[in-house]
Amino acid sequence: TINSENEVIAAILRNISNLMTLLSNTTGEDWYSSISSAIFTLIYTLNFTFSEDYPLYMQSPAFQAKQLESILGIYTEFRYNTLLYDQVIRPMAEYGAEELEVPKFVKGFIEPNLQFWDNTLNFILYLRNIFQYFEIFSEENEEFSELGLLYTKIVQCREISLKELTGVPLSEDEYEFIRNLNFGAIYKEGSVEYSMSTEQYLLSNVVDIMDFDDLSYNENYTCGKGTLYEAIGEPSLMLVLVGNEKTNRITVGVAYNHYEFIKDTEQLISDCDWKSNVYRTINVEPTRPACLSKFDVMSEMPAKNFWYDSLR
Repeated sequence: TINSENEVIAAILRNISNLMTLLSNTTGEDWYSSISSAIFTLIYTLNFTFSEDYPLYMQSPAFQAKQLESILGIYTEFRYNTLLYDQVIRPMAEYGAEELEVPKFVKGFIEPNLQFWDNTLNFILYLRNIFQYFEIFSEENEEFSELGLLYTKIVQCREISLKELTGVPLSEDEYEFIRNLNFGAIYKEGSVEYSMSTEQYLLSNVVDIMDFDDLSYNENYTCGKGTLYEAIGEPSLMLVLVGNEKTNRITVGVAYNHYEFIKDTEQLISDCDWKSNVYRTINVEPTRPACLSKFDVMSEMPAKNFWYDSLR
């Protein structure tokens, strides 16, 4: 039972405070003791409060809610990718595509969170050191390996972000880099086995976090027995007004669409169950995966968490 939403919020804040106390003595060496903990050095940089030196949209309360959605979305994907799930293969590139007409010059924008880009570079170097230490994935030490190409892209993202913050004009090549930026298309020549198709754009997943017999925040809030799920739905579109180089313009990108919900433990939700529910109104025959042929676990999408209200 829930007496009030305020009680739930207060209980959550108390838990957060307790966790902050617990983590206050954690050192950088502790965070980099494993990949599963090092990933949090990236996630926490999304939770900053940005000063007047940053774009106005990054200073708004709605942006903080969007960042929380990104944090939990990244965590969901990380947990998802460390488990064995029935999943649709994501494309990395497409061979043999038609030559498309080059679009007119577009002035995009990279979100200038310098700490995020710095920590991402450190994380990549950390992965490379692990590979060298255990003598695995030796090819990733090469400049044009997948990890090397990713590092190069992140370096350029950081350089562009710094220019945006300091008012330095970007070159046409840098704007073209932003237009073509696609982290899913980092690959070594000859490594691609799949071409893009509709089914591979179903970028949603679900992961069961924990089973419980009596989940309670306090004596007034209990959910009984069930399974806690973290999930990502169809990506949201994000429109922001930016004005670097004294050129006011609308830019568009995608953002995480995060869900957190509880279901009966005896009726576990698979990845295909979730995808089928997310995209049940989309007709993608004949490329629709067989596992998406029907859905009977949930009658509708779960409600979004109340802390995302400012985004809807």
